[in-house]
This record gives sequence, structure tokens and C-alpha cells, in this order.
Amino acid sequence: MKKTTVIVVAIASLYVAPTLAKSAQEIGKIFGQIEACAIKQDINDIEKGIIKLKVADKYDLSGRNEWFKKQVTKGQFKEFKRLDNGSPEWTKDIMCGVLRDKWL
Repeated sequence: MKKTTVIVVAIASLYVAPTLAKSAQEIGKIFGQIEACAIKQDINDIEKGIIKLKVADKYDLSGRNEWFKKQVTKGQFKEFKRLDNGSPEWTKDIMCGVLRDKWL
């Protein structure tokens, strides 16, 4: 009986909100990309705020603990370093276009 319950719970967890399964580093990467696009002026301040709110709402950042939020910040800084290490401009243009299409 316990094995059946565990199997059912495991299968159900695969179908329940798979988008919420992003790690803190991946969420931080999204925030880093948002900031990079704002610095590059591909998105304005209003669009930046809207995208940040949508990301925070989708991944329920308000309900996360302090450790998780610090990991998001670390992920954001990693993305800044990656973008700063000689990424061509056309990759940043594509990144900003994808952000705009996905979140606006």
C-alpha cells in the first residue's frame, strides 16, 4: 500500500506545476538578463518592472526563505559575469527579444 501511495505521489508531482521547479540560480539568471537588457536600453523601466513582477509572481519569490533569495542574487551575478565576458552584441539582442516575447 505504501509503495502504491509513493508511486502515485511521485507521478502526481510530475504534473503539478513543473514551471515552479526552477532553481534559484536559474531564476537569478532571468533577473540578470532583465537587468542587462535594461542597461542596454532594449527595455524601458516600466517593462523592466513588469517583467520582474511577473517572474517573481510565477516563481513565488515572496514565499521563499532568505537563503533562496540570496541564491537568486548569486545567480544574477553569475549571469552578469557571463554576459560581461565577451558575449557578442547579437546574443544580447536575441536574449532581450526572447525576454520581451516571453514575459510581455
